[in-house]
Amino acid sequence: MIASLIEQALARLRERVLSEADPVRAVEALVELRVAILDEHKGFTRVVFQTPMAEHGDASLALPRAAWRPSRRRRRRSRGVLERGIAAGVFVDVGATNLAVSLQGILNAFIAQWLREEPHEAPAERVAKLRATVLGLILRKPS
Repeated sequence: MIASLIEQALARLRERVLSEADPVRAVEALVELRVAILDEHKGFTRVVFQTPMAEHGDASLALPRAAWRPSRRRRRRSRGVLERGIAAGVFVDVGATNLAVSLQGILNAFIAQWLREEPHEAPAERVAKLRATVLGLILRKPS
């Protein structure tokens, strides 16, 4: 079951995020996808985020070791989107790995908060607020 959920999520990531030519739109799509997955699989997500390994900033560490490889592939592919954005001068240049870790931390922090305290906003409103937060932090400011 876990492997199936991960493969479905990766397929959606490829379809909605990695297929985007515009790196900003790809990050927006990533935010939308993460909120959608949370809403669709809240029980599973809650279990993953409440394990001690999830405290390390990477909730995938709470999954069985067999599930780590697809998560690593996802991170590597997502890093490519960030590299394109940095190269284009769109994202802050702190290195793609640092930006990916920061983005993952931001998304995971919001998800963990929403799991602890059920949000009152509709998913579209949560996506808009999270998207604004993420882009406000990673977009390169004009000099």
